Amino acid sequence: MKRILLTACFAALALGQQSSSTRRPGEFILSANVQEHNGSLLHLAGNVTFETDAFVLRADNVDYDRTSRELRASGDVRVKLK
Repeated sequence: MKRILLTACFAALALGQQSSSTRRPGEFILSANVQEHNGSLLHLAGNVTFETDAFVLRADNVDYDRTSRELRASGDVRVKLK
């Protein structure tokens, strides 16, 4: 299984993008079949979509640490830059 680590590189991309979206910088939209919280860790499984002003990530599974702002995606992972 391949794992992709996405960290500050996407945060830097988000800062460089301008968008007509109503989201504030650093805000994002999450959707998944299953969402589990464990402290600062958010585990998403099944048809995961993680969207910011800079990119849309789709994956089978995503673990997102809200403290470190680190995201780990696994399974079928696709990233589309906006």
